[in-house]
Amino acid sequence: SGQTNQSYTASSNGTYAVIITTGDCSDTSACIGIQVGLEKDIFGSDFALYPNPASEKFTIDFGKILQSAQIEISDLNGKILQTTFTNRSQQIILDAQTLAKGMYFVKIKDDNREKIIQLMKD
Repeated sequence: SGQTNQSYTASSNGTYAVIITTGDCSDTSACIGIQVGLEKDIFGSDFALYPNPASEKFTIDFGKILQSAQIEISDLNGKILQTTFTNRSQQIILDAQTLAKGMYFVKIKDDNREKIIQLMKD
């Protein structure tokens, strides 16, 4: 409530939507669930996603070899645009060329951990 900037960073878990109003007209986006407060080093302090912002490709370095992982890229409405699986890898390079300019969420899941990172596409 009361947020009017182009971007917003949630400070608590919940379901969020954007309402845009112009004159007497308004429209509400789809709701998206947000989890905040996840440990920054949930995959270890060597975890990295770069470059961010990305234009053509970006790399996810898990910081160690993961036996298996699932990577999902979703838009701000929560629609999953890409899903990738990896086995026995420490890093993966993903294509960003098919993504339009804007903000995305990259969710990395392995057996018992999950991390969500914002990715900006140039």
